[in-house]
Amino acid sequence: MKLLKMNFANGLLWGLLAWLVMTLADALDEFVFDCDSGAGYCMCIAFPVLFLILYWVSFRKNRPELLACLKWFVGYLLTGVTVGLTIIDLVVNGHFIPQRTDRCYLLCLNGIEYYIFAITVLGFFTVICILIHGIVACYGYKKSNRRNG
Repeated sequence: MKLLKMNFANGLLWGLLAWLVMTLADALDEFVFDCDSGAGYCMCIAFPVLFLILYWVSFRKNRPELLACLKWFVGYLLTGVTVGLTIIDLVVNGHFIPQRTDRCYLLCLNGIEYYIFAITVLGFFTVICILIHGIVACYGYKKSNRRNG
């Protein structure tokens, strides 16, 4: 599957996909379910976990070099941060579509959740991937030292 290859263009696509899914989850909350951020918060947890699984499967299958992983992350973060800042700016200025203020039961966030989406989708996923790469590198280093020493 070409979407699982580690390159800059796929990093850009994954970054766009992340914001698309999170924005659609918020739109579902506001317009379909008519509830306070239930689907959005479920996606804040499920989406980084799903991305992590897809990323790990891709990493294990393709075994890309470090430079390919870095290019993918640059594309992912570049798109994620750019789209995220644009969406947050639109929300702050009241120009973004998924907002309904005519009802509020429990969590009246209407815009603040996009900051939470950015932290979980971009931040948590990236930090967890860096930790996993660090663990894999340490394990590989120890394994190679055992063979050589």
